[in-house]
Amino acid sequence: MEIFLNFVETLSILFLVVLCGVIVGKNINFSMKKISAFNEVLLSPLFIFGSLILVEMDISLFWIALIAFSLMSVVSIISWKTLERFGYDETGNLIGLCGAMGNSGNFGIPVIKVIFGSSIIPLYSLFIVSNILYAASVGYYIAGRGQLPVWKAFKFVFKLPMIHAAIVALLIQFFLPDFRLNIELAILPYWDGFVNVVIAYGLFVIGLAFSDAKLNDFHWKFQLPVFGSRFLLFPLLTFAFIWVDETYLHLLSTQIHNLFIIFSLLPCARKIIMMAAMTDINPGRAAAAVLTTTIFATFFIPIVAYIWF
Repeated sequence: MEIFLNFVETLSILFLVVLCGVIVGKNINFSMKKISAFNEVLLSPLFIFGSLILVEMDISLFWIALIAFSLMSVVSIISWKTLERFGYDETGNLIGLCGAMGNSGNFGIPVIKVIFGSSIIPLYSLFIVSNILYAASVGYYIAGRGQLPVWKAFKFVFKLPMIHAAIVALLIQFFLPDFRLNIELAILPYWDGFVNVVIAYGLFVIGLAFSDAKLNDFHWKFQLPVFGSRFLLFPLLTFAFIWVDETYLHLLSTQIHNLFIIFSLLPCARKIIMMAAMTDINPGRAAAAVLTTTIFATFFIPIVAYIWF
């Protein structure tokens, strides 16, 4: 019950930040491109770099990234191809993205912090890296309705500042252990404060994105399969993997399994709106899906956390 109450209290504060973003977005003409760029070019790379410096490296980290990426890919392809059989047009591709890509950063970080504490956030950052890699490869391909060349996706991946930050951090981890320790000692006193800044800024940007949502974008024929893919298919596949791992494979610890459970319950990622706009697949409906799943997850995740943890 304590986790549930702490979660509700924290998310109430976070929703106020989102609401501020909505109010500001409705009344002031902001450039979403410039605001998002600050997050993509500075805050997120610093977060990824710091997290990978602070985390203790072992083989399980490779499995986290690979399995998270695989789950997202399977969910999106199943959703996309199933809806294609039911006569959905390009919105089936968009639903595939919505089912696969959870808001692992702006929403996931505060959730993980409340439920498991700050110490696990560096480990959780690998889920964020997996999300980025999925978005820039399989996600990019699905958003382009299978018509975009794969080499463009990989070229796009290696241009991302977050990927550069991850590569530098991993090189330091493996080849400069003493230097890594010095960096860790330098950033550790400020880490919690920096994470709070990343959370607040990200949620404010989400509020700005929500301010553009229109009533006619909320269509049940779109929302229903989004919810089925995001909150039914993804968790079912995740629990199936956890059962297989606990019974046969023994690749990951219970702590990491718990992170996978939360990862499978997150609302749709804000990045989907950008991808929908970039490939001309109804960004309004993407924004509506992000909004409705965020509201639902706010109440759904604490209930699951109370029952499961």
